[in-house]
Amino acid sequence: MEHKLRKQVRQILREYMYKNEINQTQLAQKLEIDRSLVSQIINEKQNISLDRLEEYCNKLGVELQIQIDWENIDQIRQLEGEKNE
Repeated sequence: MEHKLRKQVRQILREYMYKNEINQTQLAQKLEIDRSLVSQIINEKQNISLDRLEEYCNKLGVELQIQIDWENIDQIRQLEGEKNE
């Protein structure tokens, strides 16, 4: 199963590190978490809640926006309904 949100979070963190010329240890300090947790998040080995994601974004000065693609959800529901028939 593809984890799009995890991939996006990983990409955002990598871009943040690149743009700010910092490493995982420095990012961990900014987020006030252990460097190993940063590594796990970047390598998609760690789930984080939306609350935690919001907290991290606030610490980095990044605005968290969530967009729901209702059209896509309707298509998925339709396909699931066809499978159950």
